[in-house]
Amino acid sequence: MAQEESCKAIAVDFNQDASCLAVATNDGFKIVCCDPFRICFHSTSGGVRLVRMLFQTSLVATVGAGLQLTQSPRSVFLHNLSESVHVPALEFKDTVLNVRMNCGWIVIALETEILAYLLETMKCFAPIPSNRNPKGLLALSITSSPSLIAFPGSLDKEAHPGDVAVFELKPEGPQKGGVLNAHLHELSGVALSSDGARMATASARGTLIKVFNVSNYQLLYTFRRGKMEARIHCLAFSSDSEFLAVSSNHETIHVYSLPQNRTSSAGLELGDFAFAKIARKAQATTAVAVGDEYSDAAGRRQRKLFACTDEGVLVQYRFDVSATGPVPCTAVNEHRFLP
Repeated sequence: MAQEESCKAIAVDFNQDASCLAVATNDGFKIVCCDPFRICFHSTSGGVRLVRMLFQTSLVATVGAGLQLTQSPRSVFLHNLSESVHVPALEFKDTVLNVRMNCGWIVIALETEILAYLLETMKCFAPIPSNRNPKGLLALSITSSPSLIAFPGSLDKEAHPGDVAVFELKPEGPQKGGVLNAHLHELSGVALSSDGARMATASARGTLIKVFNVSNYQLLYTFRRGKMEARIHCLAFSSDSEFLAVSSNHETIHVYSLPQNRTSSAGLELGDFAFAKIARKAQATTAVAVGDEYSDAAGRRQRKLFACTDEGVLVQYRFDVSATGPVPCTAVNEHRFLP
């Protein structure tokens, strides 16, 4: 019982379709189904600093927290939860800062390089140099054809802190797509839409959120999250790229509407264009995900929104998609996944 009470979250992450939440804890990891809520897997094999799922499959990747000799932060462990099979760990010279997966690739971020593995064969290609990336910022498109990655990177040897490099992952190897000068200041967040067509970025100041067209690097939107500087915790597109959710240490969640017909940001005035905004009452949101659209009993189009707090609580909201913003978000339920 004492072991259960001492369980604490180290990191949380939603899977690709926002159906599950993966929780890294000081004693292992948990897989939580979001709706309906249930804890569907709990490992107590040792402290984990991050855990990633592949949709709703049994394949899970973890990185050790270094609390036990068997859980190295320089290793990526692949698990088949349905068969309790553990693939030999991928070992690295430096601490693994991030891991992203889709059906074709597993991509790992170290502090100064990115490594891409073909998931079917686990073939590893030559490391891709990155800007110094202590936060392990890395985005991978959900679709595997084509697969795009985005991370802090520059064209030349002189690193520009606000630059984002985009590569396309092909079976013959990663190919550079281009470099985008997104911000003047160091990056604090980067996300790709599910098809890789759009990219969202935030700088260390956390006041502006930008959305780009990846095919031509045109700026589509600039949203002002707030006037005060903030640490961005999460940027998350909905699966259809119609909404972008942003969470920060300012105890708020912003949801922005992204009309699909915009081709450039010409004439766009800066301002608080949040379609919906949630105040978490002194509870910072660590991760956020926009869920599926559905129709309520009155036939109104509703959208699910999931938020995970630092205290180990998963909250489900809903908001009216057909309304014109700003619209209220209604809390539907909340569940605690930690003691």
